[in-house]
Amino acid sequence: MASKMALTRNQLKNLTKEEVIEECLKWSKISTQLDNIEKEFTALKSKLKSTKSLNRELEKRIVSLEIDQLKTSQYQRKECLELNPINEDIDDENLESLVCKALSLTGIPVSHKIIPSCHRLKGNRAIVKFISRKDRNNIYAKRMILKEKSKELKSLGFNDGLYICESLSNANKNLFYKCRTLKKSSIVDSTWFFNNVINIRLTPSSRIVKIFHNSDIEKLIKVDNIDDYLSNLN
Repeated sequence: MASKMALTRNQLKNLTKEEVIEECLKWSKISTQLDNIEKEFTALKSKLKSTKSLNRELEKRIVSLEIDQLKTSQYQRKECLELNPINEDIDDENLESLVCKALSLTGIPVSHKIIPSCHRLKGNRAIVKFISRKDRNNIYAKRMILKEKSKELKSLGFNDGLYICESLSNANKNLFYKCRTLKKSSIVDSTWFFNNVINIRLTPSSRIVKIFHNSDIEKLIKVDNIDDYLSNLN
């Protein structure tokens, strides 16, 4: 009967009454099936819209949780500074005392009384934790003085000089690397880390944007995925 679904007018004239009724029933069934398909399609569209809305809300919650985690991990480092390079010849037993002497070259007396802990990190680095954030900031503000103290630093065993850096959490290190890559590629004007937060400026006259998540960078430079974008730059 499938061949009779495109019957001509002459063929219809030759059909018996029973055959005409059968054709009408077939088209009635097809119409009903189409109606059911349309209803199912409408229901699926509604469900898809609801699912997309739910996914957006979940993505927002995930981003919010990731930002909270980043802020917490960075806050724990607010009294810390990192020093590098730390020569392998400097043993852990003498590390704290030598670091105190090196930091004192900035003109600010530093002793174990203001540094409760100091230990070596991977990559010939060391992390120093201060009791007071004020002391930490004072040392950091005078970090450039050490560039003029190469002779004194060498006498302490820091043969390659000594650089004082902010102590960033792993998440912030990853974000800051991406921001610096954008700066090197002239996609943004400038980026820096201050007061436990990554800052970035798109142009010399634009406002400063604080970066806590990949989505902040993506929104700033108008891309869908910052990792894909940076991989295409290389």
